[in-house]
Amino acid sequence: MINLAFKLNLDKKYLGIIWFVLSLVLDNTNDLIMKYVGSEIGAQQIIFTRFLSSTLILLPFVLHQRFQGISTPQTSILLHVLRSFLLYIGMVLWCFGLCRVPMATATSINFTIPIFILIFARLFLKEQLSFGKIVATILGFLGTLIVINRWNWGCIQGSWTVNVGGIEALLLSAMLFSLLDVVNKRFVNQESTLDMLFYSGFFVTLFSSVPASIDWVPPSTSALIALGVLGVTGNMILYCLLKAFSYVDISSVAPYRYLELILSSYLGYIVFSEIPRTTTAIGSMLIAVSTLIVLYEDRIKTWLQQKKPNMRRSG
Repeated sequence: MINLAFKLNLDKKYLGIIWFVLSLVLDNTNDLIMKYVGSEIGAQQIIFTRFLSSTLILLPFVLHQRFQGISTPQTSILLHVLRSFLLYIGMVLWCFGLCRVPMATATSINFTIPIFILIFARLFLKEQLSFGKIVATILGFLGTLIVINRWNWGCIQGSWTVNVGGIEALLLSAMLFSLLDVVNKRFVNQESTLDMLFYSGFFVTLFSSVPASIDWVPPSTSALIALGVLGVTGNMILYCLLKAFSYVDISSVAPYRYLELILSSYLGYIVFSEIPRTTTAIGSMLIAVSTLIVLYEDRIKTWLQQKKPNMRRSG
């Protein structure tokens, strides 16, 4: 059967972008569910139940792979422990902050991830950062600051309050998630996607088991269903990210994370009847420009290189 990617003649860069955007859609959906469940049970219990269901879903596939004698490249188990620990701490901080600040605020703070990615990718992966990527990421971040500034103004005016501890927790989680993205990119071609998904869920379940048992609250039926959905979509998010990183450099898709602002504004309007502010629209315009720069950067470079000989001949 002809691979769909070849049938559509999609470039690897665009395939990577598509997988990355899919991860953003799923991520926004998860945030909505987690905020809803977070009003009933604690962060540790959410994380434990989510990743336990994720692990149980993947377990039959892992056992089947082992019984079939399928050998896959194996990295050190300590690497999986490190990845899972970064994911666990990041999730704890994210759940803590998400339950204490407005949804849109959390999404905007999450936009600091590309900045951290640019730094970590340069330090650990030695990736070359083009001028266009740097400019695009800065533009997107400026758009985010415009939105945050409007929210801070609203907070000063007393329309609603923002928990400062929640904001700090979200910033720390963004740093850990970006570092996790860099680690995943470094080893995505050395380990099977199934193993990376399974070990992440398994070790996060272990890390969260004791803290969750201490403050365990019997969840309602609706909360149990929501947590089960989190387990499924959580696997899908990581799968989409790993597929994206297998096609493109991590810094190439970093500015596209700003599309999450548009997604969160849309979901907020549909679910919570939140009407986006003017500053959100202005910030979104800057974000759109940043993504277009990355999308057409290579084409612009090629066009300029083709124009140079013509300019010399005409001169």
